[in-house]
Amino acid sequence: MFSLVHFLESCALDEQVQAFISVIPQLIAVAPDWTRILHTRILNDEAACRCYQENLQAMNA
Repeated sequence: MFSLVHFLESCALDEQVQAFISVIPQLIAVAPDWTRILHTRILNDEAACRCYQENLQAMNA
């Protein structure tokens, strides 16, 4: 999983965030700790956090 996290971080930020948002329901069911880790990494990065917020707001619109 560690290698997967670093691979994902090599992708474009918007693609990372969109992919994470789309898999959260499944991921949290099978890997809650990794879901929390990935979520924390997004929230601790200013650009990723902004992108995450924008994507979530777009989904709620």
